[in-house]
Amino acid sequence: MKQWSTALGVRCEACHLRDTESTGIDGKPRLDFAEDTKPMKAVARLMYTMTEQINSNYIAKLNGSGMPVTCGTCHRGVVNPAPFAQPAERPLPTAVPPTASEGSQPK
Repeated sequence: MKQWSTALGVRCEACHLRDTESTGIDGKPRLDFAEDTKPMKAVARLMYTMTEQINSNYIAKLNGSGMPVTCGTCHRGVVNPAPFAQPAERPLPTAVPPTASEGSQPK
């Protein structure tokens, strides 16, 4: 759970309700972890399922990938990650100049 919290930049209260009938030693309400009424908890479960499917159906089939998809892959510490913005297209070079080690001598 701490990894999810960090990956999304949220605290536990984002998904879990406070239990107003149970207080901790600090006098603050405890969280009701079993309660499923918060919409964000349902979203988290759905997205967790998505990452598991990506990892098992795609990433695991790539030779040497070893890097699973996690919440942090997209979210990077924010609940609503910025959409991917494709870089502006740059023209491709027409010829590859020789490297310094190759020199410009014919082969």
